[in-house]
Amino acid sequence: MKIPSYNTWSHWHWAKKQEMKRQWEGYAWALITAAKNRTPISPPLSVRIVARFRDRRRRDIDNFSNCPALKGVQDAIVAAGLAPDDSTAFIVSRSLEIETGADRDEVLIVIEEAHDGA
Repeated sequence: MKIPSYNTWSHWHWAKKQEMKRQWEGYAWALITAAKNRTPISPPLSVRIVARFRDRRRRDIDNFSNCPALKGVQDAIVAAGLAPDDSTAFIVSRSLEIETGADRDEVLIVIEEAHDGA
């Protein structure tokens, strides 16, 4: 799945935005549920999302940082039982990184226990 830029999703109908958020939540929930039995973690959590693109075009990170898909990932953390809610009491940091020149277009979701200063 790809993360659309703000320039793309800002023109979408609210229902299409909601559907994208729901798809991301389901996708992230499935990954989290599969992984949490192998590597249990507990709050506070740090969430890092890495959007990787094959091409080397320059991208403005602000165009991706408020995408509804990212909210879907946070909601999946709650739905999968990693945190009681997605407030800053449990998810203390969320970062987005953009990488270009990757082998393929993909999005990596990294959820870790937050350490001091996370």
